[in-house]
Amino acid sequence: MRHIVDGVFDELAEGWAEFLRGPNPRRRAWEMLRVAVAGVAAARGGPDTRESGGRVDALHRVLPSAQADAVLVHYRLGLTLTSAADLMGTEPSAVALDLVLAERALSSAAIRELERPSGE
Repeated sequence: MRHIVDGVFDELAEGWAEFLRGPNPRRRAWEMLRVAVAGVAAARGGPDTRESGGRVDALHRVLPSAQADAVLVHYRLGLTLTSAADLMGTEPSAVALDLVLAERALSSAAIRELERPSGE
């Protein structure tokens, strides 16, 4: 996974000034990372199910990308709505909506399974 992130950083660095002048750099960086991860998963013949016993990739199979990302960043990484929105280059209200829609689609047991254990 680290090589994917490094590749996105390299791509960002190549056009840094232009990147910063464009609309919503954080959102663009998040989307670049999402596309890179999806590309690697597709090249491997499907999602990499090693992380979290496959639960992480299962989210992207059953939810739209924005909802799956919001669930992972909020529940798995433990970020607040504001921090998640900052990371993904969107508004807290958009993250909140994505979480509500995801929570409707997933069982509460699935959400509890994804929550980051305290102390982790």
